[in-house]
Amino acid sequence: MFARGFLRSQKASSSWTTLTASLRQLSSKPTVHRLRPGQYKLPKLKPKLEFTGKYTYGFKGNWISTVNLEYTKQLENGAQEFEAVSRPFFIDKNSKKYKVKHLDEVYGGVDVIAVSECPKSNQKIVLLEVIYRIPTQRYVISFPAGFQDSLDEPSTETALRELKEETGYVGHNPREAYRHWTDPWKSCDRCALVYVDIDLSSEENLNVDQKPDYFEDITPFWVPVKDLKNTLINISKENNFDIDGRVHTWAEGIEFASKL
Repeated sequence: MFARGFLRSQKASSSWTTLTASLRQLSSKPTVHRLRPGQYKLPKLKPKLEFTGKYTYGFKGNWISTVNLEYTKQLENGAQEFEAVSRPFFIDKNSKKYKVKHLDEVYGGVDVIAVSECPKSNQKIVLLEVIYRIPTQRYVISFPAGFQDSLDEPSTETALRELKEETGYVGHNPREAYRHWTDPWKSCDRCALVYVDIDLSSEENLNVDQKPDYFEDITPFWVPVKDLKNTLINISKENNFDIDGRVHTWAEGIEFASKL
């Protein structure tokens, strides 16, 4: 459930000496597996660090919390703690235990790739949004996205709800593509990518009505899927916007695939 953060000794405060010695011990004999063309299966890997099951909480907020995770095995200096970021709704407020045993059971939220056809050109278009992100103090071009309301809410329902709230559009035929770790080196945040179709000719989508949260500053817009990467770069330069990494990666993937 957690990604690795900064090593810290359980017996004393961390030091670069302890950190360096621990990492040197683990990486003294690195193994390089070279795959031949057509070979995709790696040998079975065994983690050199194992979670002991013990953890303590640091900061606990409405949206994120910090957790200290105890790891051990193959470390001469004994147990170590890894600092990670967690979603508070994974934690039961009374027992202070995690509500789920396996991360495969959950997702923190969704990214919505909503597609349609331009009524005039019949080109494929994708719905994006410009949202002001407080941590970066910048407007960022992003996919519509949001958190699940409860652990048992299907990702497809979350996608349709967040799409309607943030953009005003009503989608249909939601389908989950996959679930991924958004920032696994320091966080257990897991996101579902959901594709949704939007019929721009339907009556419910003729006069859309956004209902974002009070702290959200969101402007939705449509762009052609063709030449998406260059279009995003131009919009970004002209308006001094940033581009969310997931949107940029999706656009890069489309361009790369078109050149194969």
